[in-house]
Amino acid sequence: MGSAILFAFYVDDVKWLHSAKKHHEFDPWHVAKGVSKKLAIVAKRKDCEGLGEWIPSIVNHLRWRAQTCEGDAEVLKEKRVSVTHHVTSRHDWPGNRHYHRCAHEPLDEQSERRKLWSSPESEAHKALVRTVKDKRLLKDLDHLTKSIHTTTLEVFHSMYLKYLPKRIHFGYDVMVHASMIAALDHNNNTNREQAVFQDGETVGEPKFRISWSKVHETFRARPAVVKKDYGYMTAMVADVLSSVTDLMDMRLDRTHIMAPQQTPSRSQIIFQTQQFSRLK
Repeated sequence: MGSAILFAFYVDDVKWLHSAKKHHEFDPWHVAKGVSKKLAIVAKRKDCEGLGEWIPSIVNHLRWRAQTCEGDAEVLKEKRVSVTHHVTSRHDWPGNRHYHRCAHEPLDEQSERRKLWSSPESEAHKALVRTVKDKRLLKDLDHLTKSIHTTTLEVFHSMYLKYLPKRIHFGYDVMVHASMIAALDHNNNTNREQAVFQDGETVGEPKFRISWSKVHETFRARPAVVKKDYGYMTAMVADVLSSVTDLMDMRLDRTHIMAPQQTPSRSQIIFQTQQFSRLK
């Protein structure tokens, strides 16, 4: 009876898996990178020079709308058009069903003057509109509603090569155990905190790494995390040493193959040997 019930549940699960609709998701970072490359090529034209300064903001806007669409593809598509209005200093517009104005606070006069606003009739703005309303990008937006990032998985794959480099051939057992060690390293050092200065005038302040971006031709600051902690390996090494010690003790214990301390008499040994000898 129990096996019949389990089989019924199994059949129902298989039917549900076949009937479930599969939904493929893209990483917003990769989509934003593709949009950034397209805009960077267009920005090199003489009539679109002002577009280059807007590229970082446009990329950040794509990531933001993927995070704030709450799984609604229609809201995501309406938010994508808002950037074409924002670059022209227009922050509210009619026609949409869900999203009618920019989500940021009203800009002050200083911010208004500092921004390099684009004219709706300029070639730079027309190129931006063509990129944002591209049909292929519009299809990709349906796969960004959950804002799923693969950064952590990519970091693990990169760190995995530390234990199993591609240029060396490994056997199956080595692959299995090295994969376990890589997983332990990743799980014990993921989501590390940002490092802080321990001495000097900036003691207690968070650390950043300054790098130069060749694409955007600007300096960027990225948080510097604390060093990895391999304290979890102490227990592993202790277990290995304990296992090896036990194994060595078993090998050194040769009492079962050593001669007894009390040796029989010579005549008794000769008698037993001749009695059980097959050459007699």
